[in-house]
Amino acid sequence: MAKTIFCGILSAFLVLASCSPTYNTTNEFITESDAGDGDTMSNLTRSFLSVMTTSQNRLGSFAGDKVPSLQIDDLVPGEYTLEFQVVEPPVDPEDFALYAYISWKVDGQQIERIINVFSGAVISGVAGAVDVKLQDQSGRGTVTNFLPNASVVHGSAIITFAAPVTLSQGQIIIFPPSLSTPFQQTYTVALGVTNSVTVQITQAYAGGTSGLVNSFSIATYKVAAALSKGTRPTIMQPPTLLTQTIALILVAGAPQSIPIPQDAGVISVLVTVIAGAGPQTESLNGWVDFLDKAGSLVLGNFVPNYFSGWFPVPVGAFTMRLHNESTTATLSYGIQWGIEG
Repeated sequence: MAKTIFCGILSAFLVLASCSPTYNTTNEFITESDAGDGDTMSNLTRSFLSVMTTSQNRLGSFAGDKVPSLQIDDLVPGEYTLEFQVVEPPVDPEDFALYAYISWKVDGQQIERIINVFSGAVISGVAGAVDVKLQDQSGRGTVTNFLPNASVVHGSAIITFAAPVTLSQGQIIIFPPSLSTPFQQTYTVALGVTNSVTVQITQAYAGGTSGLVNSFSIATYKVAAALSKGTRPTIMQPPTLLTQTIALILVAGAPQSIPIPQDAGVISVLVTVIAGAGPQTESLNGWVDFLDKAGSLVLGNFVPNYFSGWFPVPVGAFTMRLHNESTTATLSYGIQWGIEG
């Protein structure tokens, strides 16, 4: 009799188990009954496509408009991985620079992270909700990115530049406010050109006729963000954040201080030192130390070319100071911040 009851209970358990399908994620199996409201895979994975425009903001300036990306408030609480992919890069030959501002939320508390976005950028966090915004920092439209002076005619769809330009179809030309164009005007390249002084735009020029007009070019691109339950694989480097556009040049005996981003989740730094002239052994004269908020207490130090990996940023450090103890060579410093996640 007992054997019959046990077999009946076991059969009922197997029937119930077969009616509760599972989803195989990175770290665990989650049944539909664990998936919260909705009982679908949408509770475990989400995606979003953003159209970005290259801007005049300089890399590391943390200025400009933020474009909404993934915004989800009904996640099953747990560990999640966020991955980015540039699905359509800018149509012009110029590069782009993009930040992601990520707010992992648990019971209303926010954990902020900032990382650079590129194809393959990945970060993980614990959340019941997440808010992602993207911000372009390409540095277009600065003095160094202006196109050659242009001759424009009111009502004409042809722009004549003082020197040859290479522009792609769909690329955007912006004319900042001037005497001939009192308001900023934007036009789209109708046909791509290579080393040409004339460019056709999709609509007639609406500003005043002028022979000396400044302009610069920008472009759009598309970025996909995908969220899935589970943590990212363990790899050799963390998510990264760049705040310098070029290498920092230090002459002998002239230390330079770099602020450590405080609201991005910085936990480590990768520093590369190269000698500007002479033997590369001179780069061993470059070293780094970390200072507290007051700038009076040294919390740690290291020689980058003796420690060629990610170095942990000490807790409480607000400034990283770069040194050059060479008596003859200038040193070039490259810096990448490692972000928790």
